[in-house]
Amino acid sequence: MAIGYERGQLKSDGWYQIAPCSCHNVMSGSMHDKSVWYFATGEDGDWEAPPGGETVVFCVNPTSKFDYGDEYNRPGPNNPPGPNSRCERSGNKLHNFYHVHTTGDTHTTNLTPGSGQRSTCF
Repeated sequence: MAIGYERGQLKSDGWYQIAPCSCHNVMSGSMHDKSVWYFATGEDGDWEAPPGGETVVFCVNPTSKFDYGDEYNRPGPNNPPGPNSRCERSGNKLHNFYHVHTTGDTHTTNLTPGSGQRSTCF
């Protein structure tokens, strides 16, 4: 699993290895009124966004741990969106992350299994 969030800059980081049917804290501090995005993948493929779910594109390293900021995630004159982005030019990948709007001090999102995928939460 990878997460995206904004704290001074647009950040993406991962990979968090989460065992099936378990929970894992991936962020610290209050989650009250925060926007967080996630991308999750497993042996059986990627988790799909819920129907009508909002997505935002973030940069991920497909094979190693990563912690990227604006330089890879915020579009601008030196970072056009798409295949010419700084992310893609550096050998990383752009992925749609799914939006979760938190309302309390803590938040849990259950990744619902579908087509053979296992349930995980964060």
